[in-house]
Amino acid sequence: MPNGAEVPVATANGYISDYLTDYYATGKAPTKSMIMDADLLRGYLNNNTNIENVKFMLGVRTISVGGVDEEVFTLIVAGYDSSGNYVLSSTSPDMILDQLAPCPDECPTVGNAANDYIS
Repeated sequence: MPNGAEVPVATANGYISDYLTDYYATGKAPTKSMIMDADLLRGYLNNNTNIENVKFMLGVRTISVGGVDEEVFTLIVAGYDSSGNYVLSSTSPDMILDQLAPCPDECPTVGNAANDYIS
């Protein structure tokens, strides 16, 4: 079975709706989505050509919002090779990708990406 696939936008929006209704709206999850700079991800993958798969691990970190500490979800992004070993950043040894911008605190405000659903 492949690790990942394209799915119809309607299917993805259904998954998003279920998450927003069952977790975000009920207060079980403090984050709607997470945003990563595309160049950071491109650079990590392009500079580490032995990465065969990318693992996205959920985590919780604390950010300051208006001077108040708030826990938000984050994704730790780590590639691994054909032997199942993690591949760390080739440009910054002992580093891995994280620090995604949590939405609703740091959401896009223009374009259709400002919406919770894909359109």
